[in-house]
Amino acid sequence: MAYLFIGAGQAGGALVDSVFKYKNMHLLAKPLAINSTAKDLINLKNIDKKDWIGISENSGLIKGTTIGFEERVAGGFGKNPIKAGEAIQSYYKELKEILQNRMQDGKKQKTPFVFIFLGLGGGTGSGISPYIANAIKYISNKVKIIAVVVLPAHRKKNIASKDKKDLDKDESGDRQSWNAFYTLNRLKKYVDSFILVDNHRLAYLADLESYFPRYNDYIAASIVDLVAGLLLEKIDPSKYNIGMPVIDINDIITATGFDIKGKKVEPGYAVLGRASELTKSLAGYFVPFFGYKKLDTLMLLQVAIEKLSVADVSIGACEKNLALLRVPAFYLKHSKKSADLKSIEQAMLQYSKMNESHIGVSLTKRNLASLTILYTFKFEDLKRLRMIEKLARDFEERQ
Repeated sequence: MAYLFIGAGQAGGALVDSVFKYKNMHLLAKPLAINSTAKDLINLKNIDKKDWIGISENSGLIKGTTIGFEERVAGGFGKNPIKAGEAIQSYYKELKEILQNRMQDGKKQKTPFVFIFLGLGGGTGSGISPYIANAIKYISNKVKIIAVVVLPAHRKKNIASKDKKDLDKDESGDRQSWNAFYTLNRLKKYVDSFILVDNHRLAYLADLESYFPRYNDYIAASIVDLVAGLLLEKIDPSKYNIGMPVIDINDIITATGFDIKGKKVEPGYAVLGRASELTKSLAGYFVPFFGYKKLDTLMLLQVAIEKLSVADVSIGACEKNLALLRVPAFYLKHSKKSADLKSIEQAMLQYSKMNESHIGVSLTKRNLASLTILYTFKFEDLKRLRMIEKLARDFEERQ
């Protein structure tokens, strides 16, 4: 079984690239980067060119190993997702074949879960991702899709095109909001859940783009903790004689979606947070007497909440949630310093309108404890999504 991690456009490709900094991720997942600009693909450090697909309006979908790839994949779609969508639609049959080859081994489907990473403010990722999600569901409607989407940062700028044919020239936050709202509405027809990443958290920094790599690494570490767990470090919990709650990908799907009367699942909008701390002091590495520190799990939770991936979140409006604690086995074997899961569960349940919290533990060989959380909301309960909708509608009225 292998997951498929698809990076659509520049932002999506960069996020998947950060995920695959963790070399063992290749043991349980396959990367695929799809973009309309060769330069963005060449900048990827952890995704090989055999896992690149370039989009050319004239030449279709081009494999990264193709001779002359850079010259043929040099366009880009600016900030116009409609134009990008029209391009990928022209080669939709080819797209399905590429995805089917990635998802299947012979006639047997091998990929039960797909992650699609994309930025919502630009053109390529926003335009092609609904077609990617649709193609995946066409191949198998049993495949679960989690879309990890980046909300655009908004700066005070008021540039609006008056010509619908010239939409891609507007660089304002309103234009990017329109892209985001347009794409979310199209994606929700196919995906099982959204995990939101908000560039607005960085919007007031002087050199915004210089912070993206570190922010991507933070999101990637959170995703890796959630999906890799025991598999990544090849730990067999039975060797420790520990009964522990385990979080798997099905729990993530359940915690981030809404089952409507048992017939239909609607995607939820989850925000992500992560906190970590070293489990040994510096002296503990040299003097065995010092050993492991006692963990303050509630402090980890508080820090994770402060680092949530979306700005202006009221966690009191959370419908359901999930928490995964990743620790060395020591903390599950020694009662005096055991990890306090009960306090985490009680704290998480306080912020669940549905009284539904998924709590789990994963082991690590590193001297590091981390807590990764997901809070899931309905669209109307997130201030940032309401702001994006308003800006998008305002933009549309001016056209």
